[in-house]
Amino acid sequence: LLTWQMSADWTHDPDPERASEIEVTFLAEGRDRTRVVYEHRHLERYGDRAEQMRTSLERPAAAAATLRAFETALGAAKKPRRL
Repeated sequence: LLTWQMSADWTHDPDPERASEIEVTFLAEGRDRTRVVYEHRHLERYGDRAEQMRTSLERPAAAAATLRAFETALGAAKKPRRL
């Protein structure tokens, strides 16, 4: 579960009261099969732009793109930084 602190303009929004949440659950469905359940909730916190965000986030491959961006950000955070 993570807090999604992005505005409807796709910029960081530091106010936790306006944040939505993303939950990713991995469910074993067999020896070689796992189902990934992705839920993005609290979109009503976008106020008058909630429907715009819902439309954007429900487009084909939106969840996969979000997970790839998160993976990229985690990878960048793990890289050593030069001073």
